[in-house]
Amino acid sequence: MSGKNFIKIILPLGMALSLSLPSFEAAQAVPVAASLAYSQRLQQLPEMQRSAVLRGALNDSGYFCRRVASASPNKEGYDNLAMWSVRCQNDKTDFQDFAVFLGPDGSAQIRQCKDTQSLNLPACHLSDTLEKDKTQKSKH
Repeated sequence: MSGKNFIKIILPLGMALSLSLPSFEAAQAVPVAASLAYSQRLQQLPEMQRSAVLRGALNDSGYFCRRVASASPNKEGYDNLAMWSVRCQNDKTDFQDFAVFLGPDGSAQIRQCKDTQSLNLPACHLSDTLEKDKTQKSKH
């Protein structure tokens, strides 16, 4: 097949296929079962171990997290990723909020919660977590 014939056949075929593919714009979806399974295993860990896993993911991604103050799984994920909302405390008054997206293989992608809306990602759900923190602190 000559180069011209190849282009005449393959180019229209590629264009037709691309039109039939689903759009990947802001694909908020329920994560795949493997991501959910990993997230559920993380949720079942004792709090100290769960915090260490999330803190490690944040620090490995280039963010600084001295201590995970609170963390909770989100009901919705993004594409095939499960999502956790995490609040880090770096000193008495310095808190940072992160969206941690977990892949089916245990990999993590991190975004700051303040950026999720502009990136068309699901919102962090830290208000529930903050209420739990306040309740626990008032008991001590």
